[in-house]
Amino acid sequence: MDQNNQNYQPTEPSAQPPQYQPQQPMGQPPYQPQPPYPPQPPFNNTNGVSIAALVCGILGIIGSWIPFVQFFTFILSVLGVVLGIRGRKISAPGQTGMATAGLVLGIIGVVFGIIGIICSACTCLAIGAYDGWDAFSYLY
Repeated sequence: MDQNNQNYQPTEPSAQPPQYQPQQPMGQPPYQPQPPYPPQPPFNNTNGVSIAALVCGILGIIGSWIPFVQFFTFILSVLGVVLGIRGRKISAPGQTGMATAGLVLGIIGVVFGIIGIICSACTCLAIGAYDGWDAFSYLY
């Protein structure tokens, strides 16, 4: 044998084969599941009172300029004020915007309703006076 072969000693195979980690295809990151949704706050029905105040206030403003309808929408304006106050009391802090809008529109509707009722009354009295009817004849 050759001199080089005499010094040759075979190495023992290792007890475990080398571990290879599987590579991701085309360098895509591994799939991460979506975290669960956070718990939802309990349902609070205070928004309905605020919406009712807002609707009553809007209808009160619109109807206050229509003759003879203003008597009915004046009641809606007053109801809008009451519901707006109640909605502000029962709403969570920072969520009183719609109730405040309903309250303000209700107040404006009440003012417009009063002006409309006065204008209607003056118109009826003026028409009656023009026809010769004296609305205040019972006073003298």
